[in-house]
Amino acid sequence: MRSGTGEVAERIETSPDFDPVLMGIKKSQYPMLGHIDPYGTTIYNGLQQQTLISEIESLPQELVTRLGGADYLAEIVSLSRRLMSHRQFLWFVGD
Repeated sequence: MRSGTGEVAERIETSPDFDPVLMGIKKSQYPMLGHIDPYGTTIYNGLQQQTLISEIESLPQELVTRLGGADYLAEIVSLSRRLMSHRQFLWFVGD
């Protein structure tokens, strides 16, 4: 989470298993997850975050495990909900 001045106000350390693009997540089925750039920066607004939350909540267990586990994905959902309530953007910052 970034403040209005751009400072990082909250962050989640990425699970080493979280790499939807390289795992071959289908962009047609999971457009938000499928566009997270592991080597660049991906930014989602509130509407996109709502879609991301829906995608995460609809993942089959096999993909949940491959993407870092239920606890890690729940952290992303929780952070997204807090950000949306303040009209803030969700940033995924890659290597």
